[in-house]
Amino acid sequence: MNKDDYNIHKDHRNRMRAKLKRCGADAFDAYQLIEMLLFHTIPRKDTNPPAHRLLELYPDGGLLRANEEEMTALLRLSRDTVLRLICDSLSKEPMESDFSRRAYLYIWFIAKPAGCVGAMFLDSHDKLLECSLLSSGRMFRCENYVDKITDIARKCGAKKVILCHNHINGDKNPSMEDRFLTECISRNLSEAGLEYLGHYIVTASDCIYCPGCKNGVESECCTQK
Repeated sequence: MNKDDYNIHKDHRNRMRAKLKRCGADAFDAYQLIEMLLFHTIPRKDTNPPAHRLLELYPDGGLLRANEEEMTALLRLSRDTVLRLICDSLSKEPMESDFSRRAYLYIWFIAKPAGCVGAMFLDSHDKLLECSLLSSGRMFRCENYVDKITDIARKCGAKKVILCHNHINGDKNPSMEDRFLTECISRNLSEAGLEYLGHYIVTASDCIYCPGCKNGVESECCTQK
């Protein structure tokens, strides 16, 4: 993520909140109030476009008459739409660089539930074909991941795979289980004829590369029945 972009959005949000506290809601246009409401569902991104979109969907004050269930669904849809559009934009070019992969995965994991494991599937030229959620909760054995990955790769014609998962506690350091899973997946995908490009860990503030285990010992996640 570009640090300058983050600072711009952070300063804008702080100014908006300070103005709201100082002047009240009457000092804002309707779209600006919706924009601030979206601060809570779309972190660190420009919420101006989805705010305008919501008002277009519910013109003439219709948004104010939406019930709680409709409002919740609208906010989630607005957030998910923005995230999808950003991911689509990032995936237009081949993901040859570490930076492009990190940027995509950071956005893709926003709003995902805790403990998710996913995989990026690329063609021989590093063009992203698909990014799929493999599990939520990290309960699978290594072999289960390999089976799911090879099946998806076969269906979409992928030649390369990137493993990814999110940490719920914000810890950027790979656990021993993370390292073992990296080593296990890498070995098995190679045997399946797929090129393994690495494993990334995503937190609320970063995306880091996860190395494999150093001693070649398999973890419980690779051997449990």
